[in-house]
Amino acid sequence: MQGGNPLLWEGGKTIKMGSKRVERIKQEARVNNATVGTLLVSGGIFLAMSLSGRQTPMLEYCFKPETHDPASAAQFCTDEKRYLMPLYPWDSSSEQPSNPEFQEGWKLPPKATPVGIIDPDNPYKWLWGILATVSIGGAYALSVARERKLTQYLPTYRQQVQEYWIRNQIGSWLRLRKKAIEAQTLEKKFQHAANVDLELFEWVT
Repeated sequence: MQGGNPLLWEGGKTIKMGSKRVERIKQEARVNNATVGTLLVSGGIFLAMSLSGRQTPMLEYCFKPETHDPASAAQFCTDEKRYLMPLYPWDSSSEQPSNPEFQEGWKLPPKATPVGIIDPDNPYKWLWGILATVSIGGAYALSVARERKLTQYLPTYRQQVQEYWIRNQIGSWLRLRKKAIEAQTLEKKFQHAANVDLELFEWVT
C-alpha cells in the first residue's frame, strides 16, 4: 500500500484503486441519478399528456326534421339537444362493418343534421404515449445497468474498506507503541539521573 492508493485484488489480478477512481464512480452515480430522475419526470409528464384530451375530430349533430314552421324548427338543435360522435364513421362509408349485425348505429338516421366539426384538442396523444414509454423504459434500463455496475464495483469497495481498516489499525498500534516507548525512555532517563545524583551524594558525604 502506498500513499492512499491501495493495491486491491480482484478477479485474479492486482488493480490499483485510488481516490480518482472512487471519485469517478461517484460522478457516474450522480450523472446516472440525474438522468434517471429527468427521464422519470419527463415520462410522467408525457404520460399525463397522453391521457388527457382527444386526438380525433368530433362531429356535432342534432335531430332536425324538415319543417316549414320556423317556430317548430326553433325547438330543435338547441344547445341541450346537440350530440357528438367521431367524425370518421360519419364521412367514411368504406370503414363501415360488412356484417349487418354491426352496422346498426354506425351511421346516423337521415333526420340527423350535422351542425359543425370540433377539432381535436390533443392530436398528438399517440406521440406522447410513445415518448412516455421510451422515457420510463429508459429510466428503468439505466437503473438496471447502474445496479449491475455497482455489483461489479462491490468487491473492489469491500476490499478497499478492508485495506483501509487494516492500515488504520496498524497506524494506531504504531502510534501507541511509539508513545509507550517514549514514556519508557523518559522514565529510564529520570531513573538514571536519580541514580547519578544518589551516587554523587554518597561520594561527597
